[in-house]
Amino acid sequence: MQRVLAESLMRSGREARGELSQTMAPARTGDEELTVEEVERLGVRRLAEIVVKHCYRDEGLLQTVRIALAASAPGDALVKTLAAEIDAIRGDRRFYGYRQSSTLAHELDRIREGITADLLPVHPSAAAELLGRLIRLDANVFERSDDSDGMIGDAIAEAIRDCGRAWAAVAERDPKMLAAEVLDLFTTDEYGARGKVIIAFAAALGTAGLDELEHIARERLEQGAAGKHQYLAVALENIADARGDVDGYIAAKRLAGSEAAAVREIVERLVAVGRLEEALHWAEHTGVPTFERENIARLKVDILDRLGRTEDAQAVRWSIFATSLSSDVLAEYLGRLPEVAMGEARQMAIAAALGHPDIHRALHLLADFAPDIAAELVHRRLDPSCSIARWPTPFSATVSRCTTTMPSGIWPPPRGSSPMSRTGSGICLRKTTAGGLRQSIGRKGLSGQGWSGRDCRGEDDPPSLTR
Repeated sequence: MQRVLAESLMRSGREARGELSQTMAPARTGDEELTVEEVERLGVRRLAEIVVKHCYRDEGLLQTVRIALAASAPGDALVKTLAAEIDAIRGDRRFYGYRQSSTLAHELDRIREGITADLLPVHPSAAAELLGRLIRLDANVFERSDDSDGMIGDAIAEAIRDCGRAWAAVAERDPKMLAAEVLDLFTTDEYGARGKVIIAFAAALGTAGLDELEHIARERLEQGAAGKHQYLAVALENIADARGDVDGYIAAKRLAGSEAAAVREIVERLVAVGRLEEALHWAEHTGVPTFERENIARLKVDILDRLGRTEDAQAVRWSIFATSLSSDVLAEYLGRLPEVAMGEARQMAIAAALGHPDIHRALHLLADFAPDIAAELVHRRLDPSCSIARWPTPFSATVSRCTTTMPSGIWPPPRGSSPMSRTGSGICLRKTTAGGLRQSIGRKGLSGQGWSGRDCRGEDDPPSLTR
């Protein structure tokens, strides 16, 4: 008991520090971190006094102690205590904002830990039933909390995994009954927190349970269950994944009418089971959504490399680079060329960047790859009427200094913006002259102050220049 009290006190302290860190800086840092062994030296009586006193200030510690005391009591005290904790959350009507939602997540976690640590080893069926009730709290807690950081969703996901593990430990489980329960959990998922329930329960369901689950899902699809078609189609996909059945997964996607949108997932599964030629065929699917094309092209490169088709893989790498101007892809491409071909390939890369329709991507690549050419590109973009020869210092040096603290490069302000426009980490400055507003080049230094150097007419900017 002494060790349990020590661990409870330590856990409560860690949670309290985590919650305080969201609102204020810690008062002290350094060597004050305690260990369970150090706290144990206080002795049972002194430690119990501290815990009881602290319980009245810390609801989390009080909950932990209640569960620990119930676990040490004979009979069904632990089951009743854990059930009461779940009912208390269900009956609560408080709203938890962003900064308070971690409190509710910790409360859910403490219940889950009490079930899995104390109840599951001795009474797995009761643990499985309580974890099922905990999972079904999801709608209640999501409706009255701001879970922007996902901590409550993570707590529910952990409960789902533990519930599957608990059912797998129940020797007398009925696969058909369990299949119906799993499908109900999946199809009544209002907030997307139960998406992995079929995978989590795969071991508990076994072959017979997965077969029954598929049978029920297909039966409901044939009956046209109202508003459940998408849920049931996705359930079939999950069943196929639980079995490691790639063909079943593809058939489920076809049933849902989402083959084209799922090409990447299909290719990944085929590659994982070594069906490379089929994966390559799918990677060449023409109906792939635009936003997925680069990801699938990268998968295609991997497949071609595995098949020993090096030249074809290089051709696809170049195609990806020409579209995206990705420095990583270019490095991969150049790294596979013989030394004698490197110079020509670099010139081709520069030409591709200069001809690319996205000036920002081109500048981002050229700033590292060919800074002098990047300098001229920026110069032409900022003031086409100026000649680079009129600059008193090399413009490329100016750009090099700018790009060290401006990862996204330098650009003019968008049309219609204010005289001082700031976008991302780049800053475009203007100053007033007799002829009106005129651009100068700026960067944000480590001090946060603006810096301009000389403008394209060789004039110094006034000290009053607004950054």
